[in-house]
Amino acid sequence: MLPPLDLPVALPALPPLVPVLGTLASALSMTCGLPQLWRTCGRGEVAGLPPARFWLGVAMSACWLVYGVVTLDPAQLVTNAVVGAMGVAQLVALLRLSAEARETASSYASGLAAWLGLVGAAAVSGGAGAVGLLGAVVGVGSTLPQLLHLLRERGADVSGISLPGLVATVACAATWAAYGALRGEAAVCVPAALQTGVHLWTLSLVAAARRAAQCRPETTSATLATVDVEPPLASSSRSAERYAAYSA
Repeated sequence: MLPPLDLPVALPALPPLVPVLGTLASALSMTCGLPQLWRTCGRGEVAGLPPARFWLGVAMSACWLVYGVVTLDPAQLVTNAVVGAMGVAQLVALLRLSAEARETASSYASGLAAWLGLVGAAAVSGGAGAVGLLGAVVGVGSTLPQLLHLLRERGADVSGISLPGLVATVACAATWAAYGALRGEAAVCVPAALQTGVHLWTLSLVAAARRAAQCRPETTSATLATVDVEPPLASSSRSAERYAAYSA
């Protein structure tokens, strides 16, 4: 029996679109949060924003920042440092403007500390793979608080949620999903695809709430002042006159 031939196997080349998608995904990650950052920190609008959204966002950025340290990946370091800074700024603004956020801050802070300890232990014992798995889990989990809040609080004020920010977030998640799919990285593609679906659902709920708020009639004193309301006495006397004329 002849020995097997040791022929070199050529690995398939990545499509030329992959580097472009990677650059675009990183750029979107660092910029898609700017509209929400402006609405929360610049305009001070936080209605409809659950605190868990920002606590989990900070936890996700910290996890991927550790991943960048373990893998010495400059793109991960820069991207998650910027995203994490924006998340912390919004969390601080929410704590300043929302009494509900302040009431639950101690519980969330304890959970964040425990999470950071878990990430550190994973980095030491399991390396990049373990940290990446935790990042994928918290990445999907960070999208759920906003969706669950909208499903639970139907008809609530959503003026604090930025629609352009949600659209940019959908585009960002979809780009990461395509990037992971083309590279054959399920750890990137699957969570990003799940995030895309959750963000699309959230976007549809916020858009529907905005339309309902615009169509809802608002009764104000100015509106009542423009209505020609006839005094009750004049109305009664006019009815009596019409009855007398009809009887005659």
